[in-house]
Amino acid sequence: MVSLIDWNRGDGLWDIQIKNGSRNRQKNHITLREFHKYIEEDKMLIKEIARSGLTSKHLLQFMSNFFQGKISLTKDEFVQTYKKGISLEDIAKKHNITRNDITFLRQLYNVKATGATYQNRKQTEEPLTDRQKHILYGSMMGDAGMISPSSAKFKHGIKQKDYLLWKHKEFSNLATEQSLKGETTLDKRSGNWNETWRFYTHANSDVEECITEFYKHETKEISPLILDNLNELSMAVWYMDDGKTDWSYSKMEKTDWDITPECSLCTDWFSKKSCNLIVDWLNTRWGIKSHLRQRKVSDPNKGYRVIIDSDCAYQFLNLIKSHMLPMFAYKYDFTTYLKKRGVDQVKISYTELIRSPKGDDFQSLIPEDQDHFIHGFMKYIRKKGFRSVFGTPESHIKAMQKILDYDSGKLMHDSEIGFNSLGNRFVISHFPNFWTSKAKASMSIKETVDNDRYLYEIVRSILIDGYTPKGSRLWQKLNRYRGNKSISSFMPCVAKAIYDKYCPKKAKVLDPCSGYGGRVTGAAASDKVLSYTGCEVNINTWKGLRDLTETLREYGDITKSMPIYNQDAIQCMQQFREDAFDFIFTSPPYFDAEEYDENQSQSCWKYAHYTDWFDEFLLQGVKDMVRISKLAIVNVANTGGYKIADDLRKEVSKEGLLKEEFRLRIPQFGGKFRYEPLFVLSK
Repeated sequence: MVSLIDWNRGDGLWDIQIKNGSRNRQKNHITLREFHKYIEEDKMLIKEIARSGLTSKHLLQFMSNFFQGKISLTKDEFVQTYKKGISLEDIAKKHNITRNDITFLRQLYNVKATGATYQNRKQTEEPLTDRQKHILYGSMMGDAGMISPSSAKFKHGIKQKDYLLWKHKEFSNLATEQSLKGETTLDKRSGNWNETWRFYTHANSDVEECITEFYKHETKEISPLILDNLNELSMAVWYMDDGKTDWSYSKMEKTDWDITPECSLCTDWFSKKSCNLIVDWLNTRWGIKSHLRQRKVSDPNKGYRVIIDSDCAYQFLNLIKSHMLPMFAYKYDFTTYLKKRGVDQVKISYTELIRSPKGDDFQSLIPEDQDHFIHGFMKYIRKKGFRSVFGTPESHIKAMQKILDYDSGKLMHDSEIGFNSLGNRFVISHFPNFWTSKAKASMSIKETVDNDRYLYEIVRSILIDGYTPKGSRLWQKLNRYRGNKSISSFMPCVAKAIYDKYCPKKAKVLDPCSGYGGRVTGAAASDKVLSYTGCEVNINTWKGLRDLTETLREYGDITKSMPIYNQDAIQCMQQFREDAFDFIFTSPPYFDAEEYDENQSQSCWKYAHYTDWFDEFLLQGVKDMVRISKLAIVNVANTGGYKIADDLRKEVSKEGLLKEEFRLRIPQFGGKFRYEPLFVLSK
């Protein structure tokens, strides 16, 4: 028998352990290497090995047959046959080997055992059509994922429910109605309730093949084989899932509406190697040039996005648009994009407006022509409303990134902190109620815009100055018109500087009066802040804070916890234990200096007299702050007839709570400054 053995057949399989059958569990299991030793070194016969009890005679007979070539079935042949759903018994019969031998061979080749359900599914399952395969691969490039090794999961938010239903219909033979469900879940980080819709497929060999290729490692990655399975439909599905078209709308407003859009694929979760494969494939397969852009250059761990080169943008969109659903037309059609933004009637008239004469050229026009442009801008501003002043969150993403990257040390100067309004309009753009808020004895921005005479004078003044009446120019004029006092909001970069200077590392921060988002943005940008907990009594401002934190998460890649509670500041703080936080930083309302709305929850409505407000709201709040936090900073100022800062300084000094005081320097007209105190407090 030894002369018939070919030991080379054991290459690569020597140390694989093969278990004995259920009837021989008490017997030891041996490897091919041990079998080789018994035969070659110990010169034992198979009968002697069996009688010695070293292992079972069935396993010994299998090894003997294997090395003698009586079992000639290779691993590739075995795997291909087994994956077709052919049972072990049928494979054994086909190759004229015993049932025991085929069981041992499966173990030796490290092929996972499958049961009757798997075998039945293999025999009865319906293969995917080519169209289904292309949609599946495109979805896996985007939002789809694995629910099991042979089943895919599809999930989209409520705004894309129709898109999910389209996918469910495409896979109707593979996905039951029962798997189609809507879910409402609580995001513990933000406190928001999110509605999503999902479905999953039955187990299927074609789905399994796709999933296996994507999940060769722990995370989803790309391979050349995956890219070979993508066609125009696949790319369209991928773009509907994870594609973004930036039409550069703000640039178009200033030019001839001939700015090339930027098309990008959100490939953040793929490795850089996978992203480079995509770039090469787009070029070699479709002739579309692209490049990678890191989401956050300062952090090498952030992912990359595939950006289609500008001269290939329309080539890319023309390739896929016929396969995209009408609901995604805004991604390839500029007119649809304008309608989605609500500016479908503005294109022609606004092009004329932005080309209007300005400065001396405007003043040289006859009054009728001046009025033509002034009234045109007035109509545009009222049509756009809040966004004509502050813009959309999307238009301020670069400003947000500048906040995150800002060096806050530039603002700290001994006993005072400088002023920087960078990113403030980005923050305020999340609060539509800012439009109607106003300082005491002043007009809100909306009241000014709604007044024909006031808005006419403002637009005319900006045009005479040589600028277009929009954005920051319009904001400044509206805030300061006829001595108007603007509503206050804390600057995000200033807040970041305070966190960076006073917070310990990995600080848990509380802000009992979150306001218009400057401090939560500063906390998100500060490396010292581990978590930010906010409290805001005004329901509309609270909604804006939720929207702001979502923008910070989505576009700023902020992962730290930032829950915001719609609650009274005093009630909020009284629920926390002593030293629950490392740091508190807040700027409470200055009694009745500002009117946020007619909501009776505002502290000045709750406490009609200043002395009651000071004792029961401000001073009580400060005492709660030093109880629940190791350190607190409070920003207040004297305003009108109320000496809020002076009164608070006196009380906290008397209580022994004031540890330090520094000033916030705020620029004013004529190169002058005003100062507001910031009190550093602790037990």
